[in-house]
Amino acid sequence: MSGAQPLALSAAFILEEGFEMQELRRVVDSMAEAARAAGVPIVTGDTKVVPRGAADRMFITTSGVGLVPEGVDISASNARPGDQILLSGSIAIMAWR
Repeated sequence: MSGAQPLALSAAFILEEGFEMQELRRVVDSMAEAARAAGVPIVTGDTKVVPRGAADRMFITTSGVGLVPEGVDISASNARPGDQILLSGSIAIMAWR
């Protein structure tokens, strides 16, 4: 999202059984460094372990919360030709076809 002042992030991990702790530390350290550089703390998270082969090794999902400053209008109607749009979920699957 563009225009909002980010306040905090969450991060959830789905790890395959047997995932190496050293690799997890590398990923978490990298995420922490990026969050510090952006000035947005990671304030909560969750970790689930699934059977080997069930998660392509690791999935990470994140969500963020922020405040929209007064006078800033965040709306799809403000989209203009040339803007970059990221799609996820079922809408992205339909757009890909």
